[in-house]
Amino acid sequence: MKAFVCNEFGPVDIHKVEEVSDPELLDGQVLIDVKAAGVSFPEVLIVQGLYQFKPPFPFTPGGEVAGIISKVGDGVEGYKEGDRVIAMCGTGAMAEKVASSAASLTKLPESMSFAEGAAFPMNYGTTIHGLKQRANLQEGETLMVSGAAGGLGITAIHVGKAMGAKVIATASSEEKLEICKQEGADEVVLYPRDMDKDKQKEFSNNLKAVAPGGIDVIYDIVGGDYAEPSLRAIARNGRYLVIGFTAGIPKMPLNLTLLKECQIVGVFWGQFQGLEPEVNRQNFDDCFEMVTSGKFKPLVSSTYKIEDSVEALKFIQDSSFLTRRDETNISSERLALLPHSARLLELIIDELQIKELTFSSFGVREGFVYHNLSEAEKKKDPLIEAAKFFEKKETRFPNMSKHTFKWISPLYENLPRKTKRVILAATKLHDVAWIAHPDYKTEMCLELVTRSNISGLSHKERVFLAMILLFRHKAKPEKVFNSKLFKIVSKKKRKIAFVIGKGLRLASTFFGEKNLFDKIDFRLEAQQVDLCFKSKIDFINGEVVERRIQELNNALKAHVAEDVEKKV
Repeated sequence: MKAFVCNEFGPVDIHKVEEVSDPELLDGQVLIDVKAAGVSFPEVLIVQGLYQFKPPFPFTPGGEVAGIISKVGDGVEGYKEGDRVIAMCGTGAMAEKVASSAASLTKLPESMSFAEGAAFPMNYGTTIHGLKQRANLQEGETLMVSGAAGGLGITAIHVGKAMGAKVIATASSEEKLEICKQEGADEVVLYPRDMDKDKQKEFSNNLKAVAPGGIDVIYDIVGGDYAEPSLRAIARNGRYLVIGFTAGIPKMPLNLTLLKECQIVGVFWGQFQGLEPEVNRQNFDDCFEMVTSGKFKPLVSSTYKIEDSVEALKFIQDSSFLTRRDETNISSERLALLPHSARLLELIIDELQIKELTFSSFGVREGFVYHNLSEAEKKKDPLIEAAKFFEKKETRFPNMSKHTFKWISPLYENLPRKTKRVILAATKLHDVAWIAHPDYKTEMCLELVTRSNISGLSHKERVFLAMILLFRHKAKPEKVFNSKLFKIVSKKKRKIAFVIGKGLRLASTFFGEKNLFDKIDFRLEAQQVDLCFKSKIDFINGEVVERRIQELNNALKAHVAEDVEKKV
């Protein structure tokens, strides 16, 4: 028989169709004459060795199949030769024949094409399980589908409409929303690719505008920053279905579930169809009835002959790259190289048995520039030089950092040199957010440290630096210490960051006149700060100074990291 065979991991176009032996039939299996195989992005990854599951060589990709049973193995009941079926077979579908477990089979109605059947199992299985068993979607309810223009999203529009729901489709472009309309969506809502707080609020308001009574069921494929604004538009007794996380795993404010009296419900079809095969088959029968009665038609974007398997995979690959190009703003040429670069790096690591990698913050161009610097310039600390640049360009009082750093020295004098270096950088950077609105100064500082081209520090040092700047403003310890990002810093370093940040906050009170630091003596005794005014000062905001001294003293006295983690 003919099969698309992968003999080694590599780019899509190195694999080819070969003549191979028919599959060996085991007990509990049937042999299927393949009429159509579903092709999706996992197939693109698996032939390159980039998927989580790596089959032994040689193997044939393809997990979804539609065809006719040509042979029945021992122990199989309910199926016979000649039956039209669909199946989730794991691998092997991109061939003329495939062996599949009888437990994964569902009979395909005569009215449906094999191409429609091959596009059915995973997407429609997930969707009807989610809407039927997990959400109990009722006729007349409102269903919102996020990321609605993709494979799962289209099936949710189809099944939701067939179950009698009003369907609201959300997507990231007008072109995608047009597809959703064509597939039956009643309302469409555009969401931005970059979501900040203002855009979250706008997105949530737009959802509320098309669903004034609230959304009964949310079918969330996207997650990330798009989850919370969707949840805010949910109705009382609504059900929020967790399907996937293409934009990342979201952090949900659970107080909303209390206020809305709603549910957050997980959907894991892979587990369900194994544990409840009979219910799964009934779900497919229900979906088939929807198709045969004309309620929807499964979307098949294109078909290929088995000899054109490479072209089919390239179609999926190119389509996925277009999506990822839009999401990441990386050029198509560079994006196409990433899987192969990753595989090459993996091979190098395995061959050389590398245990640790160091990645440059910059690229070849920056390396060339560095190569041409004078020896004196090369010896300068890149972190401190970058901090000097931002201090000169962005702060109100560019020359104040040296005075500030010296003034708060009792807070760090016994710390290691490496730690002092980062504190010096923080001293130069801590006023860069002065121009921002008070509510956004902490975010601006975090953005600067984590996303700018500041180099010369490790990941832990970068996070430590960010923590100092956050506490320089009004960041709350419980939010910072319990963030996944900041947990890469040790408990001891978190406390130091808290103390230094509050020290800089106190020091900022005296900005504007450098001589003030000479007139005020900063003393640290028994974990307590006292200020001694050595000469008369015309004006100083005593209330602010007192409050900030107290903040610093609280930071010095508290075992911050441990206390916060115990409370939360």
